[in-house]
Amino acid sequence: MRNENDMDQTGELEMIDIHQNLSRREATGEAEERRTVVKKRPPQDDVPRQRPPQQRTDAPRQRPPQQRAAAPQQRTDVPRQRPPQQRNAPAQKEEPRRKRGGGGMIVFTLIFLLTLGAAGYMIYRLYDKLNTEQEARIEAEEALENLKKEVAVPPEEIILLPTGDEDTTASEEQEPAEQFYTHELVEQLLAQARAGERDEGAKEKEEQIREMIMYAATREGGGPSTAVRTLVDDYAFYTVPGGYRFQKLLDEVPRNTVDWDDLVRDEEDDSIRYMPGGTEHSWPMIDVSAFQKEIDWQAVADSGIKYAMLRAGFRGYSKGAVFEDDYIEANLQGATEAGIKVGVYFFTEAIDVEEAKEEAQLVIDRIRPYQIDLPVVIDIERITNDTARADQLDRTTRTDVSLAFLDEVEAAGYRPMIYCGLYTYFEQLDQSRIWKYPLWYPYYEPKFYFPYKVVCWQYTDKAKVPGIDGAVDMSIWLEDPMGGNW
Repeated sequence: MRNENDMDQTGELEMIDIHQNLSRREATGEAEERRTVVKKRPPQDDVPRQRPPQQRTDAPRQRPPQQRAAAPQQRTDVPRQRPPQQRNAPAQKEEPRRKRGGGGMIVFTLIFLLTLGAAGYMIYRLYDKLNTEQEARIEAEEALENLKKEVAVPPEEIILLPTGDEDTTASEEQEPAEQFYTHELVEQLLAQARAGERDEGAKEKEEQIREMIMYAATREGGGPSTAVRTLVDDYAFYTVPGGYRFQKLLDEVPRNTVDWDDLVRDEEDDSIRYMPGGTEHSWPMIDVSAFQKEIDWQAVADSGIKYAMLRAGFRGYSKGAVFEDDYIEANLQGATEAGIKVGVYFFTEAIDVEEAKEEAQLVIDRIRPYQIDLPVVIDIERITNDTARADQLDRTTRTDVSLAFLDEVEAAGYRPMIYCGLYTYFEQLDQSRIWKYPLWYPYYEPKFYFPYKVVCWQYTDKAKVPGIDGAVDMSIWLEDPMGGNW
């Protein structure tokens, strides 16, 4: 136990320590006015009797015994008396952080270099693959041309299995103008071709043809039919119920020379222009009927449309009654007054020559008071979702009926024209008799297919034109509509 004299001595040492600290702060300009209250602590056995002055604080706190014992190492209010390792502690903590940061930068750099190298390798592989595919396509095209010359059996003679429609008594030397292949027959022909192996290079040629077909099928606007058409350019190829039809093209009929790459689509309004050699060679035209109802023709003209085809009338495909279009008079008057060049068309369902002449005469009588600069068109369409009265006609009769209409129009002093699709032209009409009349052709794909010359192409039924509510059909003339040399 400590006596009272020991406590007095301790109190005196604390006072000396306080005065010394105040003297140091005043010498450095940091002294502050403060009051120090020194309290004598009660005697406790665990408090050191002789603490060094430099470790004493000016405001001793009441600590539990176990905390007072550790006080000399935990006091930090006297910076000058800290051990050297404590004063430098912040610097020692920063050094490991700098080392960790440097290591992270090295790792990041390595990852970046590895990623860059991998990307470069992938680009190289892609470039090499594209070059290889391009070379393969070129080789396939060359092989295709050679195959056409070398193949033992030309396409027009490949009728190995009768389908029931062909005349099997025909001479073997006669070249068929038309062929029909069912899906099953095509598979059998392919199997026979594989089993025959006409020469040692048959498999290689088969692979080359497959490459060529894939190239044609994946082009813009391409597909399986497009691929086949690139291989049989001497035939018209189209689908029919249950299979495919190949029809031999006539040598005397002018071919279609439109290059797909010269058809340019405007991304803003989805319109198409024909730009051979970079120079526009197309003239846009709309066609309208009672479906568009009342039209502001001046607004149409102000939008840039200079040509329009107007429906004059139609014949019903069930009972065969003839109707005049409800808006033909208003459209003729409004379009011509707005300065738009017009022509007219009639939707036919005539089943004989007399009905065809009746249709033509109705049109002629209606348009006679107006200036008609564009052709007068017979609209021959296939009814796909119902039964039509003209479905019963064979190809010869359908051709006779159509020619009767065209002849009446031409005899009246107007330019006759045909409107029909691929199937109708080759399946329902005799091309050897009908080809002399110019064709207005509907085909709603980015790149149209038709083997013969097309004068006007209807490419959409969803065009938007100022002055017309809703959608409207849009076509482009591929020949000057006012030239007449087609």
